[in-house]
Amino acid sequence: MAFPHARLAAAFATLPLIAAADWLTGTAYDCSVFYALPILLAAWYSGGVAGGIAMAGAGAAWIADSCLGRQDPPAIAALLWIALVRMGFYLILIFLALALKRAEARKREAEKLATEAQAAQARAVAQMAASELAAAAIIQEGFFPKEAPADCRLELYGICVPMASIGGDFYDWFPAGGGRTALVIGDVVGHGLSAALFMTAISGVLKSKLELWGRGDLPGIMTAVNNQISGFASGGEFATICLCLYDPVKEKLAWCNAGHNPPLILGASGGFRELPPTGPMAGILPGISYGMRSEDFATGDTLALFTDGVTETFSPSSEQFGAERLKSCLAGGPRPGAGTSARDSTAQRLAAKVLAQAEAFGGGAPPADDRTIIVAQPI
Repeated sequence: MAFPHARLAAAFATLPLIAAADWLTGTAYDCSVFYALPILLAAWYSGGVAGGIAMAGAGAAWIADSCLGRQDPPAIAALLWIALVRMGFYLILIFLALALKRAEARKREAEKLATEAQAAQARAVAQMAASELAAAAIIQEGFFPKEAPADCRLELYGICVPMASIGGDFYDWFPAGGGRTALVIGDVVGHGLSAALFMTAISGVLKSKLELWGRGDLPGIMTAVNNQISGFASGGEFATICLCLYDPVKEKLAWCNAGHNPPLILGASGGFRELPPTGPMAGILPGISYGMRSEDFATGDTLALFTDGVTETFSPSSEQFGAERLKSCLAGGPRPGAGTSARDSTAQRLAAKVLAQAEAFGGGAPPADDRTIIVAQPI
């Protein structure tokens, strides 16, 4: 409030200055128009009453100048008429000043309300988007298996930690006939909703090839997936995928790897074996052929399938977690059979350990990519 009072004091201070100038210039100059300045300032900063007081002061100064010290003062009737005309002019100025001030205040209030309305609308849209993403995350979580298939001869645990609400990593397992178990992991290039939709499409294609799974034709499944997603990809969408088929009778693990990070088998006696790619990423070009290989996989062994979000976690000093740290983590146990219950399985504890060490290595920062891992151990 001190600032408007200072302006009001300045407005009234100009009255004697203008009156003195009017007195000194005599009848040669008419300074009455300059009285409008203090009147406008007073009305604008302190309202109509202050403007009226300034107008009265201006009128008194003008009458004094007209009647005192002039050799030919105007007649009383003429003086009053001129004074009334000037007061009317000053009143119009006061009215205009107050009208402009009210209009400016309404404009500022309208702008404030518009800003608040836009902010409220933006918050509502953000809340709606967050709600929809949360619902999509719940739906996507439902795609991931929670328990091993019936009569499965593997201890299984998988977990996916998306970098955002939803991600492009996926994993799955399901019975493939003849007591065998199918294992799938993949990583769609990109993040967010588009990657999640692409992931859903790939998952649907994989599960639709039950006859090929039954025949153990992993290259045929991968070729079919590649051809189909190459057909509906709009450009730039592709995925790394690894298909595995575990046969407990033969104690063999077959795989077909489309450009995915090589899964790791930790042998019962120590030492790692990698499952390298047998073909390029899926979705780049149709008509690509894929190969299939197999490895011994028996009780005491541990299989880890993972996405690059695990190994490509960076520390605050820009050092990469890497495959060697992953191997050290896996080799450090717990070893197969160390679980105390179905809910505290060795596979679960080992998967949780890997993700916890990767997160700690990254300094606890939010992941820059989806992190997914499956741990499987024959039982």
